[in-house]
Amino acid sequence: MRITRALLDAIASSGLDSEVRFVFVGAFITAVWAKHMGMAYTILPDKPHVDSLPIPKAGQLTELSCYELAQLALSSEPPQTSIGVAAMNALLVETVREDMIEDGDGADVLAKVGEGKRVALIGHFPFVKRLRSCVKELMVFEKRPLEGDLHAEEVDNLLPSAQVVAITGSAFVNHTIEHLLELSRDAEFVMVIGPSSPLSEILFEFGVDAIAGSIVVEPEVALKCVSEGAVFRQLRGVRRVLMRRIRT
Repeated sequence: MRITRALLDAIASSGLDSEVRFVFVGAFITAVWAKHMGMAYTILPDKPHVDSLPIPKAGQLTELSCYELAQLALSSEPPQTSIGVAAMNALLVETVREDMIEDGDGADVLAKVGEGKRVALIGHFPFVKRLRSCVKELMVFEKRPLEGDLHAEEVDNLLPSAQVVAITGSAFVNHTIEHLLELSRDAEFVMVIGPSSPLSEILFEFGVDAIAGSIVVEPEVALKCVSEGAVFRQLRGVRRVLMRRIRT
């Protein structure tokens, strides 16, 4: 978890922290509302909770600071990890300057960069059909594959051959991000994409070329969507942004 630790260390070094107003673990998205709102993909336990507590401090989370919640990003217990990544993202928003980002959609970038190339997506995104028509070859790795997808178990063998790679930000939640980046080390272009994606230049130090994430600009609106079971493309009150690595 070197990348997550590096992000948390950077937050600690900058002294960023705030009180937590609200924590919501939605069906698909988890939101932590502190000074800013951060989001992450919700991962639920795959074991019965009869004899366990998925979130031991449920009902008391707002008594913790946002940085204390962000420490849960290192947890191996879902959905605690989802809460931690959302809290971490809420703090990282404060480090984002306007000159570091641009409004835009990751799918548009992938369509342009991937033209005539072998592209890999970690996660099945709504733009798969469109992207498939723009690139030479598209490999989609998914734990629950749809028609035309590859099973996630094939990623070790096939991902290293991709020229362009887009990794879902939820890889920070399930702790696969470092392994996936290692498999992508020979790719020409690597993007992290989705609402779980940390908006931080620290990712560029680990081989990422671009981050396609989001900034919540209307927390009340976004929280209403999350509380009603919205998936990312249904979210309102968010600004979709791109952060790119400047090559020297």
